[in-house]
Amino acid sequence: MIVKVDPTSPVPVFEQLRAQIERLILSGQLATGAKLPPIRHLANDLGLARGTVNKVYDALARDGLVETAGRHGTVVLAVTQGATTTTD
Repeated sequence: MIVKVDPTSPVPVFEQLRAQIERLILSGQLATGAKLPPIRHLANDLGLARGTVNKVYDALARDGLVETAGRHGTVVLAVTQGATTTTD
């Protein structure tokens, strides 16, 4: 999964990351059952706090896009028809 954040953007890094992962899921680039990177690894790769990435994963779970299973990771759920992306 390739995502990037721009710390100079007026859009908060939380929203940048959430929107990018959402687009990857809704476009099918992240297939149903695909595992997202562990929070610690993604946070380290992007230079973010783990809490920020955790918040993103929680938001995606609330939206029904992923399911977090503790130590077993976070996986992409099947996308329902009519799902829409949010705008940046």
